[in-house]
Amino acid sequence: MGDRTPFSHVPYFFSDVFDLSYEYWGDSSVAEQVVHRGDDSSNSFSVWWLRQERVLAAFTMNRPDEERNVAPQWIEIGAEGIAVRT
Repeated sequence: MGDRTPFSHVPYFFSDVFDLSYEYWGDSSVAEQVVHRGDDSSNSFSVWWLRQERVLAAFTMNRPDEERNVAPQWIEIGAEGIAVRT
């Protein structure tokens, strides 16, 4: 009723299992590039899916709050190459 603003939603899933906490945002189905951050053989790493250098999806496991908190924002705005820089 009134203002016609588009619905904007970043898909999200999370789980906490024993000492593992993981979160997934976005949709990686059309990604062209996958970027790993941290040591993916440990229990603290992240995976970022990009298309044309724009962040589409992110998976984080036991990562710092600073990384987890910005993931949905980067996906929503289609941030360019942020996951690749650090």
